[in-house]
Amino acid sequence: MRIAISVAAVFVSATVAAAPIDDIKSLLDQGKAAEAYQAAQSSRSMLGNPEFDFHYGIASIDSGHVGEGVLALERYVFSRPDNLRARLELARGHFLLGENERARDEFLLIKAQAIPPDVMASVDRYLEAITERVEQRGMQARFHVEAGAGYDTNINGGVGNPLVNVPVFGNILLAPAARATEAGLSHLAGGAQWTLPMTSRATAFAGVDGEFRAYSRNKNFDQMNGAAQAGFSYRGDGWTGRAAIVHSALWLGGNPYRSFTGANGEALAPVSANQAVGVNAGLFKIAHDGANGFRDSDLSMVGLSYRHGFAAAWQPVLSLSASTSWERNLRNRAEYSRDILGYRTSLAGSPAPDWKIAAAFSHQDHRYRALDPFFGVARADIYQALEVSVTHAYSKQLSLRGEVSYADNRSNVSLNAYDRTVAALKLRYDF
Repeated sequence: MRIAISVAAVFVSATVAAAPIDDIKSLLDQGKAAEAYQAAQSSRSMLGNPEFDFHYGIASIDSGHVGEGVLALERYVFSRPDNLRARLELARGHFLLGENERARDEFLLIKAQAIPPDVMASVDRYLEAITERVEQRGMQARFHVEAGAGYDTNINGGVGNPLVNVPVFGNILLAPAARATEAGLSHLAGGAQWTLPMTSRATAFAGVDGEFRAYSRNKNFDQMNGAAQAGFSYRGDGWTGRAAIVHSALWLGGNPYRSFTGANGEALAPVSANQAVGVNAGLFKIAHDGANGFRDSDLSMVGLSYRHGFAAAWQPVLSLSASTSWERNLRNRAEYSRDILGYRTSLAGSPAPDWKIAAAFSHQDHRYRALDPFFGVARADIYQALEVSVTHAYSKQLSLRGEVSYADNRSNVSLNAYDRTVAALKLRYDF
């Protein structure tokens, strides 16, 4: 009897859940989008149910509430990536919002599938309209500001044990500046990006970013970072690419410390509706100021990447990347030349439309090419880091992010071994 009651309860629950969806679908079939939207509004507790999101998304777009419809269909497509009807409606929503690049991406994915001739003709019309829009569009600009606070257990990357054995000198006691120092931190950042369409396929872009981090103690380790880039992106048939010149600079305690100048590029290609692969490369010159000039070097790197969105709860997205780099010292200090092999894996998901959770693990193997003159060995480091973040979006512009990271650098040269934990809460506004 208890089993029968349970089965009956499940059946009734499923029937009740299906009723609003059937009503919305029936209204859409009758061409009554506004009524369908109102019916969906009275059943918002069903948001997140894929079938509800699908019909709610179409009703929202057809009744003029395009933003709501796009959000609903994005949730649906994450769980049902192979549904071409949903992708077509989502592409149409992006088009109506003026989000040309995202609309084009969706339409191209649809076009790559086996679709009826009338649907293909419709997709081609949208793509032609997007091309006309892009050619007529002028420069676009986006900006963001961010502020936050937190705590850092090792602001200087110092060692935990102040007593270090150096073969040439024996045991030495490190100065306080070389020991791990913890402190509270305040964070302020901002940036701007500009894009200018050159043709229907090529776009010029530029951007600047800056960050200031101040510590509650030992102001010599306050950091200021500035970066700028400019380049071009190109959209081919079934792939996208971009190339840029970049420059970044780091100041410590208000004094110039290090700068990067160079160029990088990448190419991405979708291999299915929810998978993409990429390749990237870069060449950089690293310059150090003042007494650290002996560490100037050239750096070259190549890498591969893979991204996979899964049709599952929380809409998880897995990203994998691997790279190899070669750093060559320019001041005849071969003990600072090294080969770096690394990989990174990250997983992100959305338990709710306005929440995002992400975690990442990084591993780098650093092998130096010559003996350290003081320790008598070629330095070898293994760096590993774990990062976790939780983001809540209050609106399209305003979000709050909590993040925690732990890094551990193991080295056969004890002076370079350290671990570090950083936790922070940051508020961001995009406009």
